[in-house]
Order: sequence, then C-alpha cells, then structure tokens
Amino acid sequence: LDSTQGVALKTMRIPQDLLFPKLAYRLRLEVGKPVIGLAEMKLMAPSKPAGGRLEIVPRAGHAAETVFSFLAVGWRDDAENLPLTFCLALQRDGVEDSVENDAAVPAPLGCSKNALRSARLASLEASDTLAHTGVIQVVLSTVNAAGHVGEARGLVQLLPTVGPRQASRHLWEDLDAAQDAKDAGRLVASVYSLVHLLLSAPHRQGAEGQGELQLACPKHVSECSDGRMRALLLQHLEFAVTN
Repeated sequence: LDSTQGVALKTMRIPQDLLFPKLAYRLRLEVGKPVIGLAEMKLMAPSKPAGGRLEIVPRAGHAAETVFSFLAVGWRDDAENLPLTFCLALQRDGVEDSVENDAAVPAPLGCSKNALRSARLASLEASDTLAHTGVIQVVLSTVNAAGHVGEARGLVQLLPTVGPRQASRHLWEDLDAAQDAKDAGRLVASVYSLVHLLLSAPHRQGAEGQGELQLACPKHVSECSDGRMRALLLQHLEFAVTN
C-alpha cells in the first residue's frame, strides 16, 4: 500500500474457493521505509456443504410432460451450519460460463429444505419444447445456514413434446397442487414450463382467422386465450413470491 498522506486504507476480499474449509490462515502486512511496522491476523476458512451429489430419475424424458425426480444425496456440514437448503436451476449444457452470456445464467427452479424434489421441465429455448432434442444441465446448489454453497450438476436429455395439450393439462394440475401445498419451488418450476410451452405451442386458425391455442385450459377457467393464460401465470408467480 502506498499513500502520500501517511494513511493507507485498503479493503480486501478473499474468495472462499481459494481457501480450504476449517483450516487456519495467517494474513501478514509489512510496512517499509521510512517507518517499519508489522501486523498479523489469523482467520479460519468457513465450512461449506460437501460430499454430496445430485441423482436424477429418469435421465431422459419429454419436455413439459415427463416428471423428473431430483434427489440431493450425501450432503454434510457442521451441526452449527444446519439446516441445509437445496436450490435447483437449469442451464443449457455446453454453454460457456460468462457474465455477458445470458444463456450461461441458470434458470431457477426454486429452493426447498426437502432433499427430494420432482418437476416437469421445459427446454431453455421455446422452439426446443416441440421441435428439437436438447441436453439440459441441472444445477444443485446446497446452501448452509451461514450462506456458504456446495454445488453438484447432472444432465437431462429432453425429447420433443409429444402432445402439447396433454402436457399443458399435466402442468396446470402440477401448478394447482403446488399452490395448495404452498410449495414455491414446485410452483415456479410449473410456471416456467408452462411459459415455454405457451411460447412454442402451434396455433390453429379459428373461424374468424384468429390464432387459437393448442393447449388445455385449467379446470376452473373457461376462456383459454393467450392473454388469459399469461395473466393466470403472472398471478401464480405473484403467489410464489409472496408466500
């Protein structure tokens, strides 16, 4: 540090990934001419969840139709750092991590203290839901009570949706069940899949030349327009955020 005013103030943040958990480190500061000084401090690297993995069943299925199960297995931490929270997110496999790359930012599926979760998945690109096969990377972030994170990943092969109407019917049922159970993570996952299905589903021409959705309506809704579905999904998202 160099200062012409006789006082030098500098802050430093040490990334946790550079330190080994539970080991003590010594930080040493030496000051040179014209004044000689020395200061030392010891710090202990915090622990983070470790030793775990993510199990996914099945490994392949149809977008927005197949129910996938995600199980966090073997995660452990110190007693004072419990309980653990398990957060899931989706990311396109093979995308290079970068702050500037939007595709590299995982799409969140919510967090839960339950190690076992289930959800139907949509592709990360709307067109893939119906037309293409894609490999999706599922990211599990295991967070302890101190906010430190351990991570594991797994791959899912998503096949094209066979029947968008049947798929949307299942997703609406999942969404209603998640809302009744106040399961925000499952609710977000269902909304996410429905949004992608809504964006990619084909339309057929109605009697007045208007595009008509090829998706099922929720049981309690008679009007199944594009705008009505979007409004319903926004309502469910608001419920997830406020609960």
